[in-house]
Amino acid sequence: MSRWLPEQIRIILHPTQVVLLRIGRGRAQTIVDKRVVACAPQRTGLPSWQNALTALMSALPDFHNGKSNVTVVLSNHFVRYVLVKHLDQVSSLKEEQALVQHHFTRIYGAAVAQWSLQVSPAQHRNCPRIACAIDRDLIDALRKLLQPTRHVLRSIQPYLMTAFNQYRRYLTASAWLALVEDGVFCLARLEDSCWQTVKCIRTSDDWQNELTIQLEREELLLLGKTPVRERSRTPVFVFAPEYPEPIDVAPELPPEANPNENHVHILDPSLWPKPAQTEEPVHAMALIG
Repeated sequence: MSRWLPEQIRIILHPTQVVLLRIGRGRAQTIVDKRVVACAPQRTGLPSWQNALTALMSALPDFHNGKSNVTVVLSNHFVRYVLVKHLDQVSSLKEEQALVQHHFTRIYGAAVAQWSLQVSPAQHRNCPRIACAIDRDLIDALRKLLQPTRHVLRSIQPYLMTAFNQYRRYLTASAWLALVEDGVFCLARLEDSCWQTVKCIRTSDDWQNELTIQLEREELLLLGKTPVRERSRTPVFVFAPEYPEPIDVAPELPPEANPNENHVHILDPSLWPKPAQTEEPVHAMALIG
């Protein structure tokens, strides 16, 4: 790899903080510099992302002014998701966009007109896909912020898809994936490698109990019509880098489940390639992908 290739800057935008990592050239992905900037308290009437953008505007000039490729990962606080089922009659990009917009409009109404909509590739043919919506003003503001600099905005990524792409090799074909952040967790389910459900849920400091309750509720909704003897115990994979203390998520077992089976799996940076690991959990979200 050429030593003239630009460095990377990875940024996490979250309502309470902005994380910046400067990654050196080469495959080693050495962390050259790092910074965590607190955001001002949220003010009524402002977009939820405004304070994070303001913090980034203040921090970026002093962080690095050389040429770099920038990847921005957006907290699930700033992204909305829906599941879009496969339809054989949808054959063009225009029809696909119309279908995605229909799904979001049905839930969120006229506000969708102000959002940028994207849909993930299908895991397999006929599988539902995850679509995401991001405030178009946020995307425009990020581009405007970086335009006069030597930084090149390469990617704006929703946290869910970034984390899934990092950890997909460790997930089973049928699994729950829970991404926990301060104030929200995102819960998605795979069934035979196809997305079955996805939702983001506001939470409190008692998120472990709230996640347990939500898992039990979702299992009942999805499997309620399945005879008890045919139900299987779906593994749960939890990624919660902001909470390095022991995690206790223990949904109630189906009657036929093996109580000795490992049901909840904690995803952590030790699973990544060695150069990408970090000892500081707050930086983990910025290193995935």
